[in-house]
Amino acid sequence: MFQRFWRLVGNKIGYIVREQNGRLLFSDDLRIELLASGDHMISILEPIMFYSAPYKSGSRKQNARRAIFVDGSFHLRANDGTFDLVKATCNLVVYDTEEVAGQSYTLKLVDSMHFDMEDSQLQSEFHPMFHAQRGYSTMITHDKVVARAKTATRMTEEQITVIPGDQSLEFMRLPTPQMDMLSVLATVVADFFCHKKSSRPEKDAFHELLKNLLTHNNLARSGLSSQVLARRWNDRPPFSAAHWYKEVSGLGMPVEPQRPAQAAKVV
Repeated sequence: MFQRFWRLVGNKIGYIVREQNGRLLFSDDLRIELLASGDHMISILEPIMFYSAPYKSGSRKQNARRAIFVDGSFHLRANDGTFDLVKATCNLVVYDTEEVAGQSYTLKLVDSMHFDMEDSQLQSEFHPMFHAQRGYSTMITHDKVVARAKTATRMTEEQITVIPGDQSLEFMRLPTPQMDMLSVLATVVADFFCHKKSSRPEKDAFHELLKNLLTHNNLARSGLSSQVLARRWNDRPPFSAAHWYKEVSGLGMPVEPQRPAQAAKVV
């Protein structure tokens, strides 16, 4: 069921990408591994590549194109006829590109980040439950980038050059919502391929993509860690980044003191 859903997502993303003169290299087949615990680990066979992506959504730099790579996995656990997301990994890498048709393809690293998900029961004290962190990808290696670039451009390895970039703030963990691979893909589409002047069919395709991510066919939509966060902010408003960090045992979140009641004015 998840494999069918995965292909549906790929088709919707591919349509939007093509409308913006890009190309999506998307592996339809998933690697599904049954773990000793009875859980399932789902991963993709090759990184997803957005080839010839716009510089950014709505950019007027027609000749400025980027290559975007996404890879990740899902750890699912059966739960009374459905599944819970136990753990998710996702890496995102963005390159500026320069291509001379049939001669050379150069990729210069712009940014690289990974999206992490803490264990719902064993959260590290100073790690937000979900967070993004900049830094070089350990999942999307140099060799994988070159292999995907060869497929996209039909060039040889000797014609492809990958230039590393300067990374800063790689140790800072930024709290995020549940940014599993499907959520990251939707974000890439929104930020690079959709804008206010997008056609109505493109906008409709993106909205349908978001709706699909919320259906029961997305087995990764309900994470155990998300459920922990929901309980925190439901019991202790307001909705704040503080909820993303592990609570100190016995203290919980601070409670705002109540203001004294004011006497009603008579008009």
